[in-house]
Amino acid sequence: METIHINTLDVLAIREKIRHSTQPQEHAIQPSNGAVNGKLQLGIAAHSVYRALGSLTFNASRFKPIHLSLAPTSEHILMLYLIEGEVDYFSGCGTHSRSFDCFQNVLIYGTRAELVFRPNPLGNFKCNLLILDKEAIPFMSNGHSELLEPLLVQAFNGFRKEESVVYAGKVRPSILPVVKNLMFDPRNGIVDRLFVDSAVLQILASQLSYYQKDRTSQHDKSPLLKQELLKIMEIGEHIQEHLDKKNTVEELTQKFLISPKKLQIGFNFLYNESVHSFIKGARLKKARELLEHSDLSISEICYTCGISSRSYFSRMFKESFNMSPSEYREMIGSSC
Repeated sequence: METIHINTLDVLAIREKIRHSTQPQEHAIQPSNGAVNGKLQLGIAAHSVYRALGSLTFNASRFKPIHLSLAPTSEHILMLYLIEGEVDYFSGCGTHSRSFDCFQNVLIYGTRAELVFRPNPLGNFKCNLLILDKEAIPFMSNGHSELLEPLLVQAFNGFRKEESVVYAGKVRPSILPVVKNLMFDPRNGIVDRLFVDSAVLQILASQLSYYQKDRTSQHDKSPLLKQELLKIMEIGEHIQEHLDKKNTVEELTQKFLISPKKLQIGFNFLYNESVHSFIKGARLKKARELLEHSDLSISEICYTCGISSRSYFSRMFKESFNMSPSEYREMIGSSC
């Protein structure tokens, strides 16, 4: 395994170091994926947001394990979200500290960290790594330092610059679609810039928010086993990909071989809502997107989202958005 020594917080420079490592040039290029500002190489997209915040998104196949030795001179915070593969953390002295689970909310604070990235048995590695340079925050443009600095003060108040702190929270499925959008949603030009900036800032806000919540309250103990939680996430993705289906509790339990009790417990733990409420919310979100970006009629949208009654759909939509589907579409049309 190659060790890559990194003494910078510049994500573009880090990407280039990894690019020129022993990773084969052709192994991770996936033409179906959207490049971030045209800089997708070796399955690694690098994006810098207002100098202080950088994002590295790995979406690699046939990935070779690498050891990143991070030893920058300035104070920094790493935020990690693993989707596929393995990540091991070692302290600066080289002693093994811990491994992280997929979909876990991870923050690392300190001046030095050793990270080992490994693929899953199929050779895939998918992960997002945010790097926040605290010393560069005052130099951020457009007033963003005023938004970020209070978050940092609240989240890391009391930490000493010379120490390292590793936090691994509970599984957080809400971050997954945002990271996936960075991997798969092709964007160009100014739209690309605005989209990626927004996504990176959303991941940052989510990571810090979850960290603050866990620090100020008792850490929730998972009511299910790790594999059961992953199955709940799989069910959640299945529902969102098949909104035109009924997806009753009985059908889901039979398809995914899980008890109705564990299904409901898992959704309440991961999504803070029941299965029925989750399905309703997913259908309304999809309907709103179709109203905004498609020419489908309201009846067609209704059936596409798995709702057989147009009147029921209109009533449900109005309860959630304080206007009917036709009024919403009219509002969107007038604002264009």
